[in-house]
Amino acid sequence: MVAEEVRILAEQIASSVDEITKIVQTFQQDFQNVNTSLATGFMKVQEGSAQLQQTTETFKSINEAMQQVANHVVRMMQNVQGMAEEGQEFNASIQEITAITKEASAGVQGTEQLATLSTELDALVKQYKL
Repeated sequence: MVAEEVRILAEQIASSVDEITKIVQTFQQDFQNVNTSLATGFMKVQEGSAQLQQTTETFKSINEAMQQVANHVVRMMQNVQGMAEEGQEFNASIQEITAITKEASAGVQGTEQLATLSTELDALVKQYKL
């Protein structure tokens, strides 16, 4: 009877040990799964961080390129403004030349008129001498 109870108790202990072993194995497996998930998550975070860094560098490059384009546009606008000013100066010079040409033309016409008057006066003077 005592032997029977010891045997039953031994079986119960063996069964409990099996249950505890299964629980420990399940716990170890769950722990391993959590560890794997954490490692995977950490790798994903590192990849995301690297991609974020790369994106940041790309945006910096884009910003620098845009700044260079803006600088080129400013220089082009300055050049165009300079060309416009030179064009205005050129137009002013052309207007001066036109005015001088008109004055010279008027002077030539005046000279032609004087020559004509001189010829007429000379003819009149010759008429009185005869």
